[in-house]
Amino acid sequence: MSALEIKSKTGVELATELQVTRGGITRAAKKLLQFELIIVQKAPNDKKKIYYALTSNGKVVAKLYDEMHQEIITEIEEKFSDKYSENELKTVIRFLHDLREFEDNFSLIALYIYIKKLIFCKIVTYQK
Repeated sequence: MSALEIKSKTGVELATELQVTRGGITRAAKKLLQFELIIVQKAPNDKKKIYYALTSNGKVVAKLYDEMHQEIITEIEEKFSDKYSENELKTVIRFLHDLREFEDNFSLIALYIYIKKLIFCKIVTYQK
């Protein structure tokens, strides 16, 4: 949510900035809309383009989330910097990054297979 604190953004802009899939943004947006933490705005010059913006409650929650996130980062740094070397931490970070990429790619592959099955089922049903 803090990605929307400065200005409203499209789902594509958010996905790029947060390094998540557009589907992930859509799922998160649905939940945030349910809790009235964001609003959806259409671009005046392009009705297809949807922008997400924080509501006043969303701004409060985003600020609290940022504070909590910073506390967690500080605690992680304190707990792990003495326990692990810088190289070990870099290896863990690289591993987590690779794992995240794998999950993103796996999701895309699973979606591709699902769509392919749907198309195949429609073709088979149509031919009957």
